[in-house]
Amino acid sequence: MFKIEKNIPIPLSTREHKYPFDDMEIGDSFLAHWKTKNLTKKEKNNMVTSIKGASRAVRLKGKKFCTRCNGKGVRCWRTK
Repeated sequence: MFKIEKNIPIPLSTREHKYPFDDMEIGDSFLAHWKTKNLTKKEKNNMVTSIKGASRAVRLKGKKFCTRCNGKGVRCWRTK
């Protein structure tokens, strides 16, 4: 049986990020290059999902990001 507790704040992640989310200012971006030229659509989607997932902990601090694929990789921008 679990005891339900109220008003327990979610701690911020102390995990080191592979991507520079914490260092970015609004309007900054970075490009995560494809590892190979012939990636499948699923592999590209996995990379986008990975970047979006990694940005979730940073969003707790009020920052927001968006991503777009291009011919070289996935570009991620800080929007807020």
